[in-house]
Amino acid sequence: GYLTNTQSFTLASTTTSVELCVSPAIVQVDVRERTRNITIEVGASISYSGVSSGTFRWNGVTSWTHGGFGSYSFVATPDSKYTVGSLTYSVTASTTLIIIYVDIAFFCGDFLCTNGETASNCPGDCVALFLEFENADGSGPVNGPKVNYFTSNPRDDNQATGPNRNSLTATTSRTTGTGSNTVLEETYGYNGLVYIETIVDTFISFYWAVNTSNIDPGLGVYRLRVHLSKTLGSTDFNYRVVNTWKPIDATPTPYGPTDLNLHLFHSAGPLDINNPTLTSGGFAIGKAVADSKQSGGPATMDISPGSGVLVAVWNSKPPRSSVIAPSQNGRFLVDSGSYVVFYGKTSNAASGKQVGQVVLDQLILFNPTLKSDHKSDLWYIAQFTVSQPAVNQPSIQSVGKLKAATITSTRDMIFDCEAYAYCAQFKVPYSDTGRRRRGEEESSEEIV
Repeated sequence: GYLTNTQSFTLASTTTSVELCVSPAIVQVDVRERTRNITIEVGASISYSGVSSGTFRWNGVTSWTHGGFGSYSFVATPDSKYTVGSLTYSVTASTTLIIIYVDIAFFCGDFLCTNGETASNCPGDCVALFLEFENADGSGPVNGPKVNYFTSNPRDDNQATGPNRNSLTATTSRTTGTGSNTVLEETYGYNGLVYIETIVDTFISFYWAVNTSNIDPGLGVYRLRVHLSKTLGSTDFNYRVVNTWKPIDATPTPYGPTDLNLHLFHSAGPLDINNPTLTSGGFAIGKAVADSKQSGGPATMDISPGSGVLVAVWNSKPPRSSVIAPSQNGRFLVDSGSYVVFYGKTSNAASGKQVGQVVLDQLILFNPTLKSDHKSDLWYIAQFTVSQPAVNQPSIQSVGKLKAATITSTRDMIFDCEAYAYCAQFKVPYSDTGRRRRGEEESSEEIV
């Protein structure tokens, strides 16, 4: 345990003893954070055992005088922030530095959702993912969903068949049984993508991805209302388009408008709440399944376009009466949280699968200035085509265009669908919920 020392002596006949001086071996000890390999900024207590045993206080690189060369076991216990570190090391005459590594400890406030943390006990680290499920036909809640959560995409794209479920196993799963239509997951942090799969008997599985890094930790909650589609039968049309938006006064503010209209423009004509059936060549090729007002959706349309036929998909926010719906003053399309899901039959899913979705908030995320667009009341959502109907993956090209309609003196909306000549001046008749006579309502509003 001592350093080598060389001394010279002159021995004489009277020399009876020689005294050699050696110095104890001193080693520098450092405690470092493992991933960055840097000295930690807090103190630590270090204990050691082996050739000799003892303890010493560490406050930065510290000199340690050991009790002899050989094997030692060290345990470093930082005062805070870091885990306990251990090391077994053989000290030799050439040893000058011993490094004991520790890791950053997980704690509430470290921006990592770990070690039993949840959105309930540590909302700053964990986000609450709250999902609510209803039927896309407008009939009400869908109870007993099973929701699986993943950190990688559980589906693989496939142009021949549409997206297919891969072999990934869920990281977590949640369900509420048969008596509830809401599911809460609280164990994911604000640091990446969480993929969601929802399974309910007799419904098409629903898939979604949440980028939790876009969620404000000050709010701590991600809410999504989902309108699940029943499986498609042999007599159903090939594709179902479902529009969902924020329910009445759903937080966070700003609140979204209660009413949106879904419009599908086919070469044979329009399909929407005012045009609930679509025919081509004398055959029915589309119908309006649901168009719920005042409730955040759904607006659901079924359609069977032919090969290569363009279907232009639009959303409109109709004018509202300040008498019947005064709360709707100052509510805008960009605050609606609208998203449109496409379901369809393919060669390996005769009962349908989710073949795509387009999300308004995604458009705003890439262009934040749109959030202050209080003039646009139209969203050109997508252009839909399919080369082999009910066989391969449709083409769903997001258009991502917002614009303002012309509002007439009678509050009809006029806009160009930008797809066919017949809808270059397309009219959405004014028809606010609860209105009795246009003249009566307009007179009342003039008094207000």
